[in-house]
Amino acid sequence: MARFGLEGLRPASVLARRFREEEARALLAGAAAHTMLPLTAPLTGAFGLLFLMIAHSVGWPVVEGGSARIVDALAGELTSLGGRVETGRLAQTLDSLPQARAVLLDVTPRQFVALAGDRLPAARRRALERFRYGPGVCKVDWALSGPVPWEAAACREAGTVHLGGTFAEVARSESEVAAGRHPERPFCLVAQPGVVDPSRAPDGKQTLWGYCHVPSGSAVDMTDRIEAQIERFAPGFRDLILARSVRTAAGMEQYNPNYIGGDIGGGAGTLRQTVFRPTPRWNPYRTALPGVYLCSSSTPPGGGCTGCAVPGPPGRPSPTSACGPAPDRTGAGSQRPTETAAPRPGQRLGDARDVASNGTLPQASPLCGNHRDAPHRTRPATHRPGRRKPGPGDGPADGG
Repeated sequence: MARFGLEGLRPASVLARRFREEEARALLAGAAAHTMLPLTAPLTGAFGLLFLMIAHSVGWPVVEGGSARIVDALAGELTSLGGRVETGRLAQTLDSLPQARAVLLDVTPRQFVALAGDRLPAARRRALERFRYGPGVCKVDWALSGPVPWEAAACREAGTVHLGGTFAEVARSESEVAAGRHPERPFCLVAQPGVVDPSRAPDGKQTLWGYCHVPSGSAVDMTDRIEAQIERFAPGFRDLILARSVRTAAGMEQYNPNYIGGDIGGGAGTLRQTVFRPTPRWNPYRTALPGVYLCSSSTPPGGGCTGCAVPGPPGRPSPTSACGPAPDRTGAGSQRPTETAAPRPGQRLGDARDVASNGTLPQASPLCGNHRDAPHRTRPATHRPGRRKPGPGDGPADGG
């Protein structure tokens, strides 16, 4: 573990020097770029190593029938225990919530400050207001008339494909985003769950979604640039498009106010905010208000499939500390002030089945990374480097 920590503190740009082949460096670049940071930033190496180790050991699974089934499973467990899920209610203040022993807030520091209002001590308010958010994303969902025609055979078998070319190209794209610019050739994360889950679309059809990083709050539609990157490694892709749905970074925040500026990770993954998230405290989940806890991706260990933190290492506090004694106060356990309408049982988000009947695609589904412990999972999608015939300015795409 100590060895991993020492290696992981290095920037991905330094770690990449250990590899002789460009394909291996490109593979590391795609995994490290999940940090949404320049690849010269400390700790980007750790993210790259962790993603690749998971890919090699268990793969990156997808949820059979769509990620909405995770919501179905969680809601089903809650209701079986006597709980109740309420949606369509926007909580403006903590005082507007019903009585509860503990309040678990799946929100970012900005929303918590607004909900707490004057009840939050000034020093704690200032500390939370210093919390930094990362770049945004522009996300596109597609309904396709067939599988993506990747030139690299390995990419046709992968549930997730990273598109960016060489390490240098991916690094350049992330650096431009950090500088407030929109890259012409953006690094793109593309998911094709139909590779392992045929229930995602009618026979012969496919669904696909992808996104690229953009400056925070951007209203620029990056569809053309994302599709150009896919076409670069899969000639003929555009001919397969039946319908598309687009959300810019600004649109992502409108869809979910927790996506500040389109940041889907709940805050910048800098070295400081990885160690101290959201602020330096022994128990990062307990707030200054008795019985009120933060349990979002703005707390350790950061972004995940459900957006809820998981227990940390032995000796460190975890979100389960909210289950201990706490004074009665106004609040609602597990209430998300920004919750959207819950899906119907079996409903798929971002599915292409509607295309067969009316040629339309539902709005982009919530972003959700693959999760090893997700219910109803299919077999893991493999993670392996792919190759294409070299062309002017082209480099390898890595898929997994």
